Amino acid sequence: MNKKSQGLPLSTIVIAVVVLVVLLVLVGIFTGYFGDFVPSLTAAGEQTCPEEQIKDECDAVLEKRVYGNFGDSIPSGKVCCKSLPDCSETNQFCVFESNCRERGHKIMRETTCKQEGKICCIAAV
Repeated sequence: MNKKSQGLPLSTIVIAVVVLVVLLVLVGIFTGYFGDFVPSLTAAGEQTCPEEQIKDECDAVLEKRVYGNFGDSIPSGKVCCKSLPDCSETNQFCVFESNCRERGHKIMRETTCKQEGKICCIAAV
């Protein structure tokens, strides 16, 4: 029972399946089969910006610019600005960054210090 048979190598079959899948996807794209899927995917990535946060430019000390896909909700030349919380909670104080690091405290980047050149520092407890 020592029969020799010829057949397609496994790699050839795998390549044929991959090519078939790619062709089916291309046909689906060019016939518009995915047309309903793409708009909902785009809409899922859109964000909204409250009207009071739409400005010409953000205040460098008190606000942070919000980047994202806002669709048509923000006019051209305008930006979305988020107000940063004030550095006034318990264990928080405004100091120069070097002083905060020397004391081994944690630096809070997403808060505001209304004093020029200072950052919000949280005291290590």
